[in-house]
Amino acid sequence: MLLETRRFAIGAFAGAIVLLTSLPASAAELRVAAASSTQDALAAVAREFQRLRGVKVVTTFGSSGKLYHQILRGAPYDVFLSADEVFPEKLEREGLVSARRRYARGRIVLWAPHRSPVDPSRGLKVLGDPRVRKVAIANPRLAPYGHAASAALRASGLEAGVSPKLVFGESVSHAAHFVSSGAAEVGFLSLSLALSPRLAPAGRFWLVPETLHPPLFAGAVALEAAREPQAASDFLAFCVSPAGQAIWGQFGLELAK
Repeated sequence: MLLETRRFAIGAFAGAIVLLTSLPASAAELRVAAASSTQDALAAVAREFQRLRGVKVVTTFGSSGKLYHQILRGAPYDVFLSADEVFPEKLEREGLVSARRRYARGRIVLWAPHRSPVDPSRGLKVLGDPRVRKVAIANPRLAPYGHAASAALRASGLEAGVSPKLVFGESVSHAAHFVSSGAAEVGFLSLSLALSPRLAPAGRFWLVPETLHPPLFAGAVALEAAREPQAASDFLAFCVSPAGQAIWGQFGLELAK
């Protein structure tokens, strides 16, 4: 009886080992640094990726430029989603990237809360309205959406007149906070934020023509130092898959072309 009991215990222990080693790698944790313009869209992408692959996605948001500099200093990210392709290309030239893909195409908008005295549907000319004292914009040196907004102001001949009114956020979401809180009457935001559950019911927007600024192609990279290299590669593949692209599209990030 004692021998049989020992055999049963050993067999159960061995079975437990087989069971544990055959489980999916649900304990894997993917660290994703992403442009703040992707907040709501990335949350949906991450949920679906976790459902399909059993990999938890932990996100950090900020301006693309700030995240780029963090990665240069050794920040422990597996994947970086920029709002442009400039910063991913720089990382690739530094030898810090194992894979790079274009995942979306963004758009900038002129957005104002419903309480604002001006209507952004009038286009950029509304910025000359004397009731507009402050115009929120992301820092052009750190945020691709701020860079695109600055280009639009130059192309429309409004830069000199509007510059004294500009208030700069570190990121496009910071600029969104300025205008949504009333610190500015109108602001340049990403379409993805304007369509977010937080801002969509709170204001209205005008889509800035792409003829006024360079296209906002968005690039993603899997980093060479990724702790979860396979998960990072799989995540990039999901971002550009039909399923991933459908989610980005729901948030105003056009299908990558």
